[in-house]
Amino acid sequence: MRYILLLIALAAALPAHAEIARSSVPKRQYAAEHPCPSTGKRSPAGCVGWTLDHRHALCAGGADSAENLQWMRADEAKRKDRVEKQYCAWLRKRPAP
Repeated sequence: MRYILLLIALAAALPAHAEIARSSVPKRQYAAEHPCPSTGKRSPAGCVGWTLDHRHALCAGGADSAENLQWMRADEAKRKDRVEKQYCAWLRKRPAP
């Protein structure tokens, strides 16, 4: 529920049809500064059961940067991704301003 409220709150400040740029650099930067919660490794690949997830969805105007990342348990991230997928689909259907 909290993810839905967050996404709704971000809707007003985003370009609905913007391209989403992605890079692997922010994930490496974040992992170097914030070790894996379960293993202590400083690599996204070395963190079994956890994933790096964007705090604010890219489709909702979130930046692809280390500041917008967080470690999240893989099962929780999948649940959050399902909600974001529905929200992003809704955004794409909105008429462009």
